[in-house]
Amino acid sequence: MPLHREANGPAAIEFRAMLGALGLAQQRVAEIFDVRPRNLRRWRRGDRPIPHGVRILLRLLAIRAVTVAQVEEAAEAVISLDAAAASGNPFTVDKVCALKAAISLDTTAAPRKLSTADKVCALAPRTCRWPIGDPARVDFRFCGASILVENSSYCDRHRATAYHPRITKVAA
Repeated sequence: MPLHREANGPAAIEFRAMLGALGLAQQRVAEIFDVRPRNLRRWRRGDRPIPHGVRILLRLLAIRAVTVAQVEEAAEAVISLDAAAASGNPFTVDKVCALKAAISLDTTAAPRKLSTADKVCALAPRTCRWPIGDPARVDFRFCGASILVENSSYCDRHRATAYHPRITKVAA
């Protein structure tokens, strides 16, 4: 049995293609994902499964939905929140968004278009989270309608689309 049995597996092929499309050095990609270059080689060869989060992030980078700078900014925010958690302070998505907002309060910077991550952070409580459009496009948005049902992520219209009642089969 060959050592690199899945080198031509779909995940390894996709991983190599995305790395090629990004044009980043292996060492740089390893730094972004906070792994050793050896891990990248293993993922590239198909020796190890590629973590789901890494695949998602690479896809977002490849379609230019996010930039490397945005990924690094988010990573810095997570590191800060991890330090807070280690000191006994719990952290939530709300705190991540608040920290991201605080980081981006630079008034000297040129105005920029909202990233998908910014749009997620801008969602108000009890508003519909139904995605509308392609996240890679500038016109991507969320429904944003009021949620009337407790513990739901969608408005009535989108909840009806997302959740279908079970159909019970009648014995013949």
